[in-house]
Amino acid sequence: MAEAFPSGRLVFDAANQKAVRLMLKTWIRTAEIQDVGTYFAVSDAKKELSGWSPRLRVSSRGYMLGYCDCGYHRK
Repeated sequence: MAEAFPSGRLVFDAANQKAVRLMLKTWIRTAEIQDVGTYFAVSDAKKELSGWSPRLRVSSRGYMLGYCDCGYHRK
């Protein structure tokens, strides 16, 4: 994707292992989600994702702290 969309931006939410385990016990069960075969967790996004491609610039923010400093959403 980094090569196909060199100026693109991919934004996603991720959770660490503890949060994934908690979600599996609570709202995923309540929502009756059954068609997902695997779940993944990210503990250190920069460390874990930066090696995927030299073209990636990885940034990470805590929950609900915003996704970028790009000026798209002004206060």
